[in-house]
Amino acid sequence: MGVSLLQQLAQWAAATAFLACLGCFIAAALGIQFSASALMPGDAAFALARTMAILGGAAVIVAGLSSTLYFWLIGVASDRAAVMVGTGMVAAALVFVGMLGMLHARGHAAHR
Repeated sequence: MGVSLLQQLAQWAAATAFLACLGCFIAAALGIQFSASALMPGDAAFALARTMAILGGAAVIVAGLSSTLYFWLIGVASDRAAVMVGTGMVAAALVFVGMLGMLHARGHAAHR
């Protein structure tokens, strides 16, 4: 039962990451189009693109960690491969959190 739920989590996280990537590209394209217009500034579209990028990045990390754990539990991935991929995903998560902190600090500095 638990392994099946882990598989579902990995699949839904991967689908979320794909849709967030698609939404990020669409919002960025709209922001570029709106920034050329004086009546419709593109700030809101760029903010939406940043939000979608954050959602997509978090979903990729969840998908990577849960799928690695799933494949290790069912015996497809070796112990060494699971540890290496897990270590890489934790490192990516730490870099992601650091970038979120920088983005958050930059957003507060822009609003002052």
